[in-house]
Amino acid sequence: MNTQMLFVLSGIFLLNLAILSGINGVWWGLALGGSIIFNLIGVVLLMRYINEKRHT
Repeated sequence: MNTQMLFVLSGIFLLNLAILSGINGVWWGLALGGSIIFNLIGVVLLMRYINEKRHT
């Protein structure tokens, strides 16, 4: 599965969640900001793990 595609799909899903719950916009902004940062860290760690597995 393409990591970039998965990232885009999760981004769209999170965006839809944020729009649906517009009342709690501030809290969703904080939550989305945090999860995007965690997703980026996760993707970077995953890519490094895959690269290490390929070299061995």
